[in-house]
Amino acid sequence: MKAKKPLNVWTTAIPLYFEMVAINSIGLVDVFFMSLVADKAVAALGACTQIILVFTLLSRTLCGGAGSIAGQSIGAKNRVRATLAFMYAMLIAIVFGAVFAAMLYVGRALIPTWMGLQGEALGYASTYLAILGPAFFLLSLRLGYSTIVAVKGKSRVNLICALISNAVNLALNAIFVLGLFGAPKLGVVGVALATAVSHLVYLLAIAWVAHKYLHVRFIFVKRVVDRLHELTRPVLGIAIPNCGDLLSYTMFQVVMVSIVIRIDELAAAAYTYVHQAMMFSVLWSFSVSQGQAIWTAHLVGARQYEKVESEVKRSILRCLMFAMPITLVLYSISGQLFPLFSDNPAIVSMATTAMLAYLGIEIGRAFNATLSFSLAAAGDARYPAILGFIFNWLVGVPVAWFMGVHLGWGLIGALAGVAADELVRSPLNYYRLVSRRWIKYPDNQAKR
Repeated sequence: MKAKKPLNVWTTAIPLYFEMVAINSIGLVDVFFMSLVADKAVAALGACTQIILVFTLLSRTLCGGAGSIAGQSIGAKNRVRATLAFMYAMLIAIVFGAVFAAMLYVGRALIPTWMGLQGEALGYASTYLAILGPAFFLLSLRLGYSTIVAVKGKSRVNLICALISNAVNLALNAIFVLGLFGAPKLGVVGVALATAVSHLVYLLAIAWVAHKYLHVRFIFVKRVVDRLHELTRPVLGIAIPNCGDLLSYTMFQVVMVSIVIRIDELAAAAYTYVHQAMMFSVLWSFSVSQGQAIWTAHLVGARQYEKVESEVKRSILRCLMFAMPITLVLYSISGQLFPLFSDNPAIVSMATTAMLAYLGIEIGRAFNATLSFSLAAAGDARYPAILGFIFNWLVGVPVAWFMGVHLGWGLIGALAGVAADELVRSPLNYYRLVSRRWIKYPDNQAKR
């Protein structure tokens, strides 16, 4: 019999990275096809994507709270509790997916207006959200299944499903936007429809694989359902503080986009192009952080506290050793990269210059993402959440506004605010790890 591959950071992070690259390639494809419509459509897409990302990260993190409990339960050999945690993850996906989908649809005109979009760009954004808002429910269910599959150590299933979904999105974009095979050219509507259908395909594929091949079973009998409430406190104890951290950060990103939009719509388009180009680096740090968080939950469940600290430190290096070279390479080829999306020299110039800020951003992100997720998985979610809130709003936003708008530095000044937030916060998160205040010792075990 073939030996089962042991769970570690790599068995989760590598498939998760390629999964996330495949998923976010949908966004890159959408940006490319939106650029064929108009640069203002790209600015609108950037604003809408940031709003959808807020709800995506909230849903993923809430489901991740249940995933952490499941991981701890598996590490402690408690299969029943792990199954309950999986069911709780799907319950979260259903409830919050419906709520967030309704909010996106109802606010399809109000939200982009609040972010500063006007005129034609506002119309593009409202049209896009009218379709992607309801489709968010499908995305939320997919996130629930993705959490379950990742905790079971089968992240490559997510990758396969993501590749299928990405292929569907690319094909439908070509049909709906370019008018292939005699189809009408639908513009922004076509881009949105292609993305919505790709969410549905992903959901159907991962649900089928999870139930058919990974033998995921939900037991809907009264004696089991009645026990779900037992997980409310531990799940929310991890998810809510971590959600607070991510909510603060993503709302910070929304405000950042609003600041950039107020600089001008060309800056907003340039930011969207840069953001998509940097996804390959950003997603590496996020994937390693998520993989480390799952591994941390298993190690904490097994009370291997010393190994937690050493593994988290290694994961910080894993992030840096990939993210920094990628950022430098992208900067070096930016003069040839961004003209593929826009023929406006002002946008290309702003995008190329803005890449410099990401050298600082990615250093800080390697520390903060890894440490925040792992501290939360260990049950110490409150500290990074509070720290994130303070530095997002007392450092990041003021610096971005002062340098980007007041001093007139434009996009590079706004991104300097993000870099300042990440770099100043990272040593404080690192100190929390090495102080070992995150360890919850059992009553019968003396603290060293």
